[in-house]
Order: sequence, then C-alpha cells, then structure tokens
Amino acid sequence: MQRFIMLTIATLMLASCSEQVEKYEYYRFSKQTTPSGKYVIYDYARYGAIAFSSDISGTEVFKIDDTFSEGKGEDINGA
Repeated sequence: MQRFIMLTIATLMLASCSEQVEKYEYYRFSKQTTPSGKYVIYDYARYGAIAFSSDISGTEVFKIDDTFSEGKGEDINGA
C-alpha cells in the first residue's frame, strides 16, 4: 500500500513538471522589416516577473523566415 501511495505521489509530481511555454504580455511591441526584406526588427517591452522588478525590454533582429521568440534573435543595443 505504501508503494502505491509513493508511486502515485511521484507520478503526480512528474506530471506537474510538464514543459509549458510561457506566454508574455507585452505593453510595447513593434515589428519593422528592413529595406532589403531579409530581416525583421522587433522592439518589445513587458513588465517584470515580480511586482517591483524592472521592466524587460529589447530590440532584436530575426531572419524574415524566423518567428519571434524573446531572446532568440540578434540583440541590438538601442531602438
């Protein structure tokens, strides 16, 4: 019986650790295609994870075929 309870608890703990992609809510998000049409520039900002933490913002470049994913592009210092 104890093994069954331990197995059930372990299964529930592992099931709760499933990979979930976190979706962010941006208060500033703009997209601009370069004149050559080969790249896209994204400028974004969102609130930090904790109430009084600083905001998270950035400007990144992606190839035209790539989809936006925060932190996965080539970072640009400045807007």
